[in-house]
Amino acid sequence: MSTAMGIEINKHFAEKKRLIRMSTDLSRKGDIDEPIKEIIEFINNLEEFVTTSSCSGRIIILNNLARLRPDLVVIDRDRKSIKLVDVTMPYEDGCQSIVEARERKYATYDPLAQTLRAGGFHVTVDAFVVGSLGAWDKAKTRHIYMCEDGDSSKRGCKWILTSHTTVDSSEVLEKVKCCEKNMVLKFEPFILHVQCEDIIAAKKMQNCALAAGFRNSGSVFGRGGNITFAVRGTHGLEVPLSDEERLLVTDDYIRHIVDKANSKMCENMKKIENFSRAVHDLKTSKGHPGFETT
Repeated sequence: MSTAMGIEINKHFAEKKRLIRMSTDLSRKGDIDEPIKEIIEFINNLEEFVTTSSCSGRIIILNNLARLRPDLVVIDRDRKSIKLVDVTMPYEDGCQSIVEARERKYATYDPLAQTLRAGGFHVTVDAFVVGSLGAWDKAKTRHIYMCEDGDSSKRGCKWILTSHTTVDSSEVLEKVKCCEKNMVLKFEPFILHVQCEDIIAAKKMQNCALAAGFRNSGSVFGRGGNITFAVRGTHGLEVPLSDEERLLVTDDYIRHIVDKANSKMCENMKKIENFSRAVHDLKTSKGHPGFETT
């Protein structure tokens, strides 16, 4: 690669990075999780990388009302209308990818819409699509305003407990005693998406992730030369606690599952610490142990 070409690529990635850093956080929480704020900031201060989404890992109990869970459900009981809006971010950034992502959402939620219509509701289904570099379908801005009235429910389910650290079994038992229908306890491990300047940068991030024990990590190559590296673990957990009628498990079993979830959370935090150390080493060396540059 010529020096001039290298400078041009660096300028192109720097502009991508600037746009991503300026974009709005569309996550449910709307902010970076406290346990990973330092490492996210450190990565974003490295010229070769910019983070696009993350979760430090969490233990949650939710009332899983359906396998399909749109990001926003607005119900107008007087008019018997329901508006389903789902947010999605395709890796590719461009008009065609935005159109295709929206069409996939239409197909996904059509069976649910048909069921609701059979119950006498007027149902509107749509998607709010944001490209990986911040491009978005401005024609869909109206969905932000159309959702101002009515009863809204995030993700089509009730969040009973959410924690980014270990939880106390007595607190979980107290939450579960309300015996909500279709309760599920889940542990979701750390996940991080990092857009990389080039394949060399992606390989560096891969070495850091694998060295830390995140074995399910890998790169996605999008249109326009975008390279996104996903740091992912494999140690998740999902256990049903109740069905439509009753609690399915005993108090002792709930304590056992909470212990398992807490153990996985501790393992998750250790891996994040290892990952953080490996990434910090990138700033003090030309590469990462086991990675050769040519």
